Amino acid sequence: MAKSIYSYIPLAANSKDCRLLHLLPASFETEIQVEMRMMNLDNWEVEQYGCLSYVWGDASVTKPILVNNHQVQVTTNLHDALQHVRKRDELVKIWVDAICINQSDVMEKSYQVYLMAEIYKRCALVYIWLGRQEINGTVDRDPFRYLQHFQRNKHCHELPGFHRNQSNETFIFERNVEMTSLLNDFLTIARCPWWTRAWTVQESILPQKTRFMYSHWHTTWKIFTDFNDLKNRHGQTCCRDAFEELTQAQSLEINEINKWAFQIEYGHGARLQLGGPNEVSSPDWFLRIIHTFSSRESKDPRDKIYSLLALASPAYFSDFRPDYKREVWDVYLEAFCRMLDEASWDWSCFMGDGFGSPILGLPSWVRDFSTVVPVDVVGSQQRRMWFKDIYHASLEPLGNMKIVKGIELHHRGYWADIIKFVGPAEGTLPASQLLNQWIELCSKALGVVNEEVLRQTFCRIICGDVVKVRSGHTFHRARRADLPDKLHFKQLMNGDLNIDGQGFGWGMTFSMKGRSFFVTESRKMGLCSPNTLPGDEVWVLNGFRWPFVLRSQLSSEMIFSMAGDCFLQGIMDGEAGGQGESRQIVMI
Repeated sequence: MAKSIYSYIPLAANSKDCRLLHLLPASFETEIQVEMRMMNLDNWEVEQYGCLSYVWGDASVTKPILVNNHQVQVTTNLHDALQHVRKRDELVKIWVDAICINQSDVMEKSYQVYLMAEIYKRCALVYIWLGRQEINGTVDRDPFRYLQHFQRNKHCHELPGFHRNQSNETFIFERNVEMTSLLNDFLTIARCPWWTRAWTVQESILPQKTRFMYSHWHTTWKIFTDFNDLKNRHGQTCCRDAFEELTQAQSLEINEINKWAFQIEYGHGARLQLGGPNEVSSPDWFLRIIHTFSSRESKDPRDKIYSLLALASPAYFSDFRPDYKREVWDVYLEAFCRMLDEASWDWSCFMGDGFGSPILGLPSWVRDFSTVVPVDVVGSQQRRMWFKDIYHASLEPLGNMKIVKGIELHHRGYWADIIKFVGPAEGTLPASQLLNQWIELCSKALGVVNEEVLRQTFCRIICGDVVKVRSGHTFHRARRADLPDKLHFKQLMNGDLNIDGQGFGWGMTFSMKGRSFFVTESRKMGLCSPNTLPGDEVWVLNGFRWPFVLRSQLSSEMIFSMAGDCFLQGIMDGEAGGQGESRQIVMI
């Protein structure tokens, strides 16, 4: 970006000054021209304007636009967005980060990024640009029509491909070109990279009004939330059988759409709970936000924190501002410590992926926020957080856990076991192959046993010894009757993970998603983070309801790094605490 453009409109330091674009009216194919003006957010009579939420795209592939009669190169995705936002006969006032912020001025960038929350919150409309179809693209009809079907409160069996079985009044689905086109057109939207980026979270949550755009088609945030709500409502009641028919016939498409729907569910949940950037609803709010959007990506790892500060509690984060001069480890350490304070040092801050990071200078007990967690794994990690109190690995109070020298975490705990074997991680192999490798480890650990003992033991481990009550949202520890019988177990081992068995399937998703199966030296078995290694130790830390995997650094001095939480058969109810006094350990 040419420096001269910004020299004409300098921004006063620590003010509410920002730049605004006036997108001049023209026909669609005409060269894009904008006038850059000054705007001050302290002026309550500030003019009505919109904001653009988009993905920058490949910086090496650009097109020119005119900014104050200076030619400026912008990415093709931004060019396409401006081309579709522009009106033929009316000026459009719009804020665009790539143009309105001098990206080469670190101080200006840091402060303007801090102002972004206010800029987006005050805008009259956010244009959410999902992209455009390529030349000769396959989408020639409204790609949002699959959403519109459910928003209109229609039944699943009213979709193309369903017909009534006259003999038993049920609905049968047959795969057909029209339905496949309907799903694939929508998947074009669901696969847009906008859904994966960290900054698009606040950009879609803070504004009061949204317009999603794909090529010349557009819709609102409400159609997405209505789709989720009504689809789920129908799927759990009148359309349950029809949805099962559809899912079996078009499993790849439906499963991908269900993963995408998590993004809407998470975003809508944040909108409802937040209310505004100064309203939070729980003492561990930032922890929940971090987990909820851990699947998002950012080019600069610091933006995994900076992009969510607008949603954080002012009581703990108001003076934590973006600063692109700081090192990544320093930003992450401060964010994690503030999160600990907000959550009153609740042990659940240490749950989930991202611990034991190789980032230089980052303590192992501080989450590496740049870790990108798959969307479906995010859901399971959230459930583990919500139901964290189902176990009681430690019967001790939290005690005096403290940070020493800024980077050491001092605490007390009980040693439980040493890990001997670690199996492949869930998600790295087809389900049947994965489960058969896991059960082989289980069989070797048990020794010579009959099939019934092997089946029950293995099932208890992969569901974390937890099942969900079918008729509600409650849960309990698994009983023998909750486990799959021989027939369902055979289906499970053949890769059918949709078996239920009084909530057993829910327990599996809760426990094994994104995990590895492991065996200890004393032949106990459990589920752990995929970054666990043979030789790592299982500890029960005081006040922690789940055991944790630690890696010895200097064993004689009881110094460890943290690998993550785990489930370990036989120590989830305080058994480790019966081995004498807890010991002081240091995590670095």
